[in-house]
Amino acid sequence: MDKKMKTKSTKITDSQNKWTLLSLALVTFILLNFNVGLYSQVQWDSTINTGTSSSAIGYLTESTGNYGFSAGWLSKAYGISSISLGYNSIAEGHYSLSLGQSSFSGSQSYSIGQNAKAKGQQSFAIGRFVETATASLNSFIIGSGSSQFIMQNNISNSLMIGFNSSVPTFFVGPSESHSGTGKVGIGTTNPVARLQIADGDIFIQDIDHGIIMKSPDGNCWRGTINNSGQFNFVLLPDCENLTTSTTLYPETSELQVFPNPGTQRVSVYNPFAKAQLQFADLSGKMVINLQAEVGEMPINTQNLPAGIYFITLTADNGSKLTRKWIKQ
Repeated sequence: MDKKMKTKSTKITDSQNKWTLLSLALVTFILLNFNVGLYSQVQWDSTINTGTSSSAIGYLTESTGNYGFSAGWLSKAYGISSISLGYNSIAEGHYSLSLGQSSFSGSQSYSIGQNAKAKGQQSFAIGRFVETATASLNSFIIGSGSSQFIMQNNISNSLMIGFNSSVPTFFVGPSESHSGTGKVGIGTTNPVARLQIADGDIFIQDIDHGIIMKSPDGNCWRGTINNSGQFNFVLLPDCENLTTSTTLYPETSELQVFPNPGTQRVSVYNPFAKAQLQFADLSGKMVINLQAEVGEMPINTQNLPAGIYFITLTADNGSKLTRKWIKQ
């Protein structure tokens, strides 16, 4: 009896082993002949993924690159470790990212927006109807164009920013060395100086602020304009601290006068909104008396004899600043 049961059990085990082998052979056949990606996931409807460990989620999405991911509608991740999300977005290059509507990214490139296309290698395109050229390496573009007027960056190692135009407003060009800096253009993508502004004006509202330039001898000069439209350059006492006070009546301990000693011209800094400027000699005689302008004031002292003078600045609120000055 036991011998018969043992024979029957052995037959059942042999039958199970045959079905197991047939199942393994069927799975192997499917993997080899239908290109189903290993460890891949497919969810929802009409998705395709054939890459190893890739995923496709949504409707009519594709993920054919190994370790890729696509989601949404008609989005495609072709490159290795690429990601495509949204509608009809394509991550074609390896290690690329494409997000939005009809966006595109090439090798190691990233695009975000509507019809944002990062075609150049290692490039960025962010916005609407913007793109980097295929031949431009490491180029960046931010902003918006239109379906008829696409804004494109075709210069490697550069940044373009613009809105509602096919021409960028702001441009940063490549540096000539790893320790250098590039040129900046406003209204141009081909600046010939460190900063170039094309077809436009520079507007400075406050008359006590202006353009600061450094002369070859190391001194800094500020160019300002007075109420008469006259443009004057005055010497600044310190090139390292160029901030100007905007307080109506700032707290300060002494009057700034330079150069001191001086000869034919001296500059006096007036921090008050309204003030009277006076020069007096050692006898107390007033030799100069005038209405002070805000900011640096150049004073002609050519006709003053050599000696010691006291310069006093009196604000309309009664505040006073005095400084001794030597005329050589």
